[in-house]
Amino acid sequence: MASETATSYRLGVLGAAKIAKKNCRAASHPSTSCSVVAVASRSKEKGSDFVNEIFTSTGKTAPAVVSGENAYLDLLADSTGSLNLDAVYIPLPTKLHEKYVLEALSSGHHVLLEKPVAVSADSYRRMLNAASANGKFLQDGTMFVHHPRTKEFVNAIPNPNRLSFNFTFNGDDDFFKNDVRIKKDGDFMGCIGDLGWYCVRMGLLVFTRMDAKALKGIVTDVQVFRFQLSEDGVPIDADCMVYFTDVSHYFAMPLLVS
Repeated sequence: MASETATSYRLGVLGAAKIAKKNCRAASHPSTSCSVVAVASRSKEKGSDFVNEIFTSTGKTAPAVVSGENAYLDLLADSTGSLNLDAVYIPLPTKLHEKYVLEALSSGHHVLLEKPVAVSADSYRRMLNAASANGKFLQDGTMFVHHPRTKEFVNAIPNPNRLSFNFTFNGDDDFFKNDVRIKKDGDFMGCIGDLGWYCVRMGLLVFTRMDAKALKGIVTDVQVFRFQLSEDGVPIDADCMVYFTDVSHYFAMPLLVS
């Protein structure tokens, strides 16, 4: 079993979100060189429960819990100087991303950000500009991009011009009552931001042959031509069409949370 060393990559987590559990488990696996050293939660009880659930059996030191109304800012400020963070992981609701990403970058931390990354393209540009200005990395949490089989999949499609994606999952009663992805004040883009993110990302990879330099200006139009909203006005079912620079290139993506 690998042990923690002075060279472990030190991570802080903003929020005790459900999506953060699997990523914290992965980051804390004995074979990694990462250590989650702090979790910020406005609720001390929720933060402690999160830490106890995830880190008890990892073989690594349990992270500190930073709690209170200003827990996220307190973690980033590290006023005690005890955390010495290299990076922060931000799985907060989309509407909170820009505020805390900018604060994290200006505090000298790299950022891993959950998708959808921002409420608008302009908001994300401000984050990217801040990352560049501070000499820090800003990376979204789309894991399949980094898997070698994705490149094999992309290369296996000769001369693509049309793609079709379907992404559906079944939400239970608790999901529709409590999940942030169904709340207008959390992730107001609903299934389009949550599920559509993966579809658009794969389309971009296929049509650019995974060449990041080819991404600029490649999407020319996005149309949502059928949708259903939740009681809170958030999309839970949508059919979308995305058009690329070459008019013969497009993809359709039916999205559904049922």
